Amino acid sequence: MKQGLPQWLTSRRWPLLVNWLLVGMFLLSSCASSPAVSSPSMCISTTPHQALGGNTALVGVTALSSKDVWVSGTSSDTNDSRIVPLMEHWDGTSWSVVPTANTSALLNSLLAQGKGPASVATELTRLAAVSTDDIWAVGFVEVYQQGQNPFRERALIEHWDGQQWKVVPGPSVGGQGEHTVLNDVVALSANDLWAVGSHSSLPSGTPTSRNSPLVEHWDGSSWQLVQVSGSLAGEDVMLEGLAASAPDDVWAIGQGYKADFSHLPPLVVHWDGRSWSQVVLPTTLNIDTLDGVVAISTRDVWAMGGPKSSGPNPTLILIIHWDGRQWSRVASAAVGTNGSDLIAGAADGANDVWAVGILFKPLSTSTSTGFLGRPLVEHWDGSGWQSVAVPGVSSGALAGMAMAGGKIWMVGNTVGTTGTDVRQLIVTNC
Repeated sequence: MKQGLPQWLTSRRWPLLVNWLLVGMFLLSSCASSPAVSSPSMCISTTPHQALGGNTALVGVTALSSKDVWVSGTSSDTNDSRIVPLMEHWDGTSWSVVPTANTSALLNSLLAQGKGPASVATELTRLAAVSTDDIWAVGFVEVYQQGQNPFRERALIEHWDGQQWKVVPGPSVGGQGEHTVLNDVVALSANDLWAVGSHSSLPSGTPTSRNSPLVEHWDGSSWQLVQVSGSLAGEDVMLEGLAASAPDDVWAIGQGYKADFSHLPPLVVHWDGRSWSQVVLPTTLNIDTLDGVVAISTRDVWAMGGPKSSGPNPTLILIIHWDGRQWSRVASAAVGTNGSDLIAGAADGANDVWAVGILFKPLSTSTSTGFLGRPLVEHWDGSGWQSVAVPGVSSGALAGMAMAGGKIWMVGNTVGTTGTDVRQLIVTNC
């Protein structure tokens, strides 16, 4: 079996936290680590824990230099009824917790739509930096109350102006009980940012609620909705990952389900400077999920996720590459069981590409059987992918990464032996 995540994570349908961050695990420190290259070596970065007596996890990271790094995630109280955003900053010497924006107006508008006690969550999923005084964060505010429409969500956009984080209004998608979530953001310039996620005209959890791709663009003065073309009508689709190499070369990836709830192939859409269009992947790639994307140039794009498999049989983790004409599969270094996943990536040139996620391995001892989940790191050196060890971490996952000034920053979480003690994790090259 695989032990489940604590309720404060599994209540979210956003896949970066729900499906991958830690699907579950048994923990044994004696298990062997994955094959690893000797260089670069990785070290754990000590950070302050801004917890309400509960759990912390990191998902987003952006770096302007080796002395200017931001990370984002969540922190919960002891009974997991309240989840608040977590933001920390690295100044080259130490980490410090930075207060996020006041989201009470957005939260109160959601609470006003229901009655009775509520569980609330405010999460910042991803970050993008233009300059030291121009940084963006996206996510959502969620309310759960008993009743006909228990889940209600609104997309959240925050901006750092060098002094403080402030909420920036996004566009309305309209519809009864408007439900919106933003999962990723990328910055090309101060006047050219993209954010992606999902929206529904009905609250989450209602029988006819279906997600549609949500794409927003910042032109320097406001966020605007941008339509995605493609045959996606009647399907439940969300965009999760985003990357750009140029203003006319932006990629977004996601997941979806048909009207009968059967799984769709991963969704890939591309912006060519004029419009967003769907790119259909070859069925021969045998893809189950795509979770991260890295764009280096118009002829060099990587996407990563999980293979199409079921059961405990080990299989290669999924990595595909775009050469300007077509997508093809590239052999990864790691072999894991169903549920293993590469979640995010980053690059510093064509021969220095990284991907991070979670690797599940079968586990059998005299007292228990199941799967062990640990952080997964892979590196492309121009000729092949190699596994890189994360020393001192026997359980956990990595969900985001960034590179700047010769430094690599990877963020995620560890899980204690009870399976409920979740703590943030930051890994960097020593």
